[in-house]
Amino acid sequence: MPETDVVIIGSGGAGLAAALTVGAGGASVTVLEASAAFGGTTAVSGGGMWLPGNTLDPNFTDSMDDAKAYVQRLTLGFVPDSIIDRYLEECGRLPDFLSANTPLSFTAEVGRPDYYAPWVGSALTSRTVFPTTYEMPRLGEMESRIRKPAPRGMMPIQHNEEQAFGVRPRLGDGAVARREDLEAVNRLIAERLAKRIVLRGLALVGGMVEGCLQNRTEFVANSRALELITADGRVVGVQAEEDGSTVEYKARLGVVLASGGFEWNPDLWDTFMTVPNDAPTSPPTNRGDGLIMAASLGAKLGNLGQASWVWARYLGEEYDGRPLYRSRSGGNRPGEIIVNRRGRRFMSEGVTYNDFGREVVHFDVHTYEFTNHPCFVIGDRYCLQRLTDIPPEIYPFSEDPEKPVDDPEKGDGWVVGDTLREVAVQLGIDPDGLERQVAEYNEQAIEGVDRVFNRGSRPWELHNLPNHESLGPITEGPFVGHRIRAGVFGTRGGPVINANAQIIDYHNRPIPGLYGAGAVVAHPFAWAYPGGGGTLGPALTFGHVAGKSLLEKRAGSA
Repeated sequence: MPETDVVIIGSGGAGLAAALTVGAGGASVTVLEASAAFGGTTAVSGGGMWLPGNTLDPNFTDSMDDAKAYVQRLTLGFVPDSIIDRYLEECGRLPDFLSANTPLSFTAEVGRPDYYAPWVGSALTSRTVFPTTYEMPRLGEMESRIRKPAPRGMMPIQHNEEQAFGVRPRLGDGAVARREDLEAVNRLIAERLAKRIVLRGLALVGGMVEGCLQNRTEFVANSRALELITADGRVVGVQAEEDGSTVEYKARLGVVLASGGFEWNPDLWDTFMTVPNDAPTSPPTNRGDGLIMAASLGAKLGNLGQASWVWARYLGEEYDGRPLYRSRSGGNRPGEIIVNRRGRRFMSEGVTYNDFGREVVHFDVHTYEFTNHPCFVIGDRYCLQRLTDIPPEIYPFSEDPEKPVDDPEKGDGWVVGDTLREVAVQLGIDPDGLERQVAEYNEQAIEGVDRVFNRGSRPWELHNLPNHESLGPITEGPFVGHRIRAGVFGTRGGPVINANAQIIDYHNRPIPGLYGAGAVVAHPFAWAYPGGGGTLGPALTFGHVAGKSLLEKRAGSA
């Protein structure tokens, strides 16, 4: 039986943060990964972390009192102060810890507002942190074992770099925006791809894996943990399935669950979520294994009806042998709206990606149905031009440069009509309802005020839009429409942790030897998503806390 100080189940951001903390503290670590590739959902993510209190922007001094007031406002009293306090105590120092123990460096995104600014305690800048570039060849033979995003996924370029060139690829304003800038962006992307220089979540994973390898960590792939081993009332190891055989891993100090959510497990989804799920955007190994193992030991479960949502589209592709749902926004720019089958808007199209999903799966007790599912982006010729205006040579990173990212012939590809009615009929939308809605919306858009949903009234709604404009009428054909889905990049429910990242039972007592962080546990912010990186920030922070708690246990037993 392999024996180590700590066994960590899952190799995404939460698990790597725990492993790095334990290893840097002098203890031995074994990381078990159910798939053939390490990195989990983090490796295919945008890599942002919401970390109030970080000191990366010399022109911004954060207030932890403000940050606490903001999180309390968002969580409405459903999250204990002890959890909020521990998060704010640790999260701002996380970039310094990571930089000291990995080759990574970090930057705060200047000018990126919290999602609910200007609510009390929010900030208009610098709470979202990204890793800078990482050179994958540094990992040697381990490079081939790291999970990679799907082709044309997360590109090696940061938001601030796009802004420095004056453009954001594929987000033009109705025409190919400043071709020389697009070409400069292309050259930068192509150069980094050639040198295997990465950014975002893949950089975060690569750098942390390198740090772990230098700090007494062993990685085991294709090892699916299915049962926790207990002795004398405490967790002492884990039983894993490897190539059809059972292997036991003993943990002298404890086990950390960091195995992701359950969005790819239809049975658990239907049991706990009871809302439509037609677009999981995470790797398909997120099957709820950690939740099941913790529940078998009597762990308290919480927040089971919540998920982290994102706009998504299905374009007929696959990833790891399962349908690939790409994160694709839409509907929030001038000349666009989002409607349900009745042709009606049901929210401000500028809401956060997390709130978008919550609105799509809202159950209407009056009609006894999920009224907004499915839903559709509707636009005019400017919207259509935005979908088609970037020529094939702007895709040097595509496997097939002649194939556009958005294929109108596949999946949720667009339909075109000379009239709104034609578009409505093709998509199964009530034509009369759509015509009435567009007329109502146009009247308000021309005035520049959304009287129904106040679209464009918050800083985040305008942050990424050209000219910081959102409202604009839908007037000129041809008209276009396509389905947009409530994608899920992680569930938010599972075993409940305390402020030390210990998993607790229904008497709020820690289960000895069992810790957790990331999407496998009940999210520390419940349903709330305070800003960019509202998933990774708590995942890495409480992974780090779990590691610190285990080291304290080791010191106490020495």
